Amino acid sequence: MEVLSRSSIRQEGMYLLFNSFTIYLYVGRQCDPFFYNELFQVNDYFQIDKNTSEDDIFASVAESNYLTALSNIIEQIRATR
Repeated sequence: MEVLSRSSIRQEGMYLLFNSFTIYLYVGRQCDPFFYNELFQVNDYFQIDKNTSEDDIFASVAESNYLTALSNIIEQIRATR
């Protein structure tokens, strides 16, 4: 956990943000395409549908170690509320 500011968020990064009420996923425009593909099944930032649901993102969680880890982190955050 880290306190982030606008100046510390990088375009090549991906951040899971939690404000005590809502969990957000910030995806940088210059992030590794691996993450675009794992999360949204696209190859480019500009192909991401910003209305993709959590159910859609985690539909193939059993097939991806990355999605499994991300899902576990989100569940841990939810459990601490």
